[in-house]
Amino acid sequence: MVKKYFSLLAMLLSIPLMALADGSESLDKKSATQKTDYSFLDKGVKVFLDKEKQSSVKFGLALQFWARYLENNPGTLNENGDQVSQFFDLSMRRMRFNASVNLKNNVFFYTQLGTNNQAFNTDPHYQMFIHDFWTMFRVWDDKLYIGAGKHYFNGISRMSSTSSFSYMTLDNPLVNFPMINREDDFGRQLGIFAIGTIGRLGYRMALNKPYVYSLARTRDELEDLPVDDRVSNLSTEIQNNTFSGNGYFFWQFQDVVKSTSSFFPMSYIGSKRVLNLGAGFTFHPRSMASFDDNKELKYHDQVFLGVDLFLSEPLKGGAALDVYSVWYHYDFGPNYLRSAGIIPVDGGQDSEAGNLYPQGSGHRYYVIGTGDVWYTSAAYKLPDNINGWLGKLQPFAAFTLQNFEGLNDLGTMYDIGVNYLFYKQKIKMTAQYTLRPLFEVQDLDAELPTKSAIVTEHKGQFIFQLQFVL
Repeated sequence: MVKKYFSLLAMLLSIPLMALADGSESLDKKSATQKTDYSFLDKGVKVFLDKEKQSSVKFGLALQFWARYLENNPGTLNENGDQVSQFFDLSMRRMRFNASVNLKNNVFFYTQLGTNNQAFNTDPHYQMFIHDFWTMFRVWDDKLYIGAGKHYFNGISRMSSTSSFSYMTLDNPLVNFPMINREDDFGRQLGIFAIGTIGRLGYRMALNKPYVYSLARTRDELEDLPVDDRVSNLSTEIQNNTFSGNGYFFWQFQDVVKSTSSFFPMSYIGSKRVLNLGAGFTFHPRSMASFDDNKELKYHDQVFLGVDLFLSEPLKGGAALDVYSVWYHYDFGPNYLRSAGIIPVDGGQDSEAGNLYPQGSGHRYYVIGTGDVWYTSAAYKLPDNINGWLGKLQPFAAFTLQNFEGLNDLGTMYDIGVNYLFYKQKIKMTAQYTLRPLFEVQDLDAELPTKSAIVTEHKGQFIFQLQFVL
């Protein structure tokens, strides 16, 4: 089975690489003076507002386009109600327009709008929305900035505030956003925040007002449930009016990177020498609820903790190594589980299969739950002096280990792929193959059937991505 997967990966990877090789032959024949210079992409579109060039407005745009082949979970249905075991599609993962204002390095403003997850079966008139909209003031050198708005200065970990266009792998593993689109808007919340760098210590803290989604149950709704319909020790989101506290702190052992951006790069591709050790948290009181053994309603706090290590090391000949490893501890209350899949396009799941495979249809898998998650990724940029296009390759691999209270087995996920860095992270192509765990319930008669679920196999998925950033 594994041999089959890797044979498929090799075949799929060869398609874009063969095209690159053909194109690179003509490029290699050009003289050094004929090579196209794309360094203007680093500056973006910037307009200075004063003669001293100390105040400016900068504009940007970004796009990610996907082609996907995925193996479906058992019982997955298409739009006509027929069971389908696999599918192929084209989709737009992300599209962004952004603008940032810098007034003499004292006052900052940032806004970003765009759209996510456009597939063939989504509304083609799906409107763009505001992702970020915040302002920030410099209070004390680089040691303290204070701001407010709809922001992305999150706690927990580096990857919880990462830039979506600077991953070392294809995309985020979802485990880094524990309440995505349940209490936030694609990782953003309304709040006030403080960031800064004191010596080698970088930090960000925020007090947020989480969004309230209709998926969250109301107190009256839960209290009105008949006793016989109440499931003990199964936590769920409950509508509330409380604030959340967030923080992330990191020690910079090598280069000290000072930034007013909310986005952390996950790969510097040799441009910086970075070794950071970080830790963070999110605390949201009385935001979850469950019934105890006596069927009485209990409230729970959300407590999320993270500890991570980030390495970005330039090597000889233009090579570079990037490594990121993070441990998360998530407490949502007893046995909480959540499954998800990026851009699901299926038509649902057969009811019998849904009982046996409760993570759902399509390519959904358990990404979040009460318990622990360990995620590690590594990427190696090949040396520049390798002939032709090979010097632009950045192969990578990632591993995810999950231990959730609501399941009876460990979940493991494997990613392997390669980036072709046409020009840094600005123009790149990515091919990635993933094996995700499939949990099967062993005791359908249990009060909590998922507590008996074990991994019976892994399903594969291949994604090819084109990315452009200005």
